[in-house]
Amino acid sequence: MNLLEASISTAKKYVGQKEYKGNKGFKDPTFDHYMRLMGFENGYAWCALFCKLCWLKEPYKKKAFLMFIISDCFAANAVRTYENFKNDKSGFFKVTKEPKVGDVVIWEKRINGEPDKTGIWTKGHAGIVSMVSSSGFMSIEGNTNSQGGREGIEVAEKARDYNFYDKNGLCLKGFITLA
Repeated sequence: MNLLEASISTAKKYVGQKEYKGNKGFKDPTFDHYMRLMGFENGYAWCALFCKLCWLKEPYKKKAFLMFIISDCFAANAVRTYENFKNDKSGFFKVTKEPKVGDVVIWEKRINGEPDKTGIWTKGHAGIVSMVSSSGFMSIEGNTNSQGGREGIEVAEKARDYNFYDKNGLCLKGFITLA
């Protein structure tokens, strides 16, 4: 099994996990434990940390070589995670516009075509690609809502499109994958 196969296997196991309102932790104590090992603290947005868990939890080929890079590149902020992997010089990872199952997908929130920021942090979202087609893809995302609402309350699988150019809302930034 490689990293991407292991990540989708892990992501699928956690679909349906729920949080306490306001990013105050998780109802399943085991899931809460794993997320805190990834760096989650009460109040944090946790979509990128869920992806980190998916990339680190299961055993896979070359994990010993990759786990330190993965740990260094992931941040609680999705857009910062993308930039960290984009700037990584290890040669093991790359960012791309073409998804594969198991990749991390990153969106950037935009207002009037500009990144939406809180201080130095750009708002965004992250997930694990679970299916790819020519018209769109599916992703398993933490801190989201399967009903389409704004309040992130769970891990859910959602249908997404290749929207790289939106001026408002979540705009697809790209995919993080193996080089």
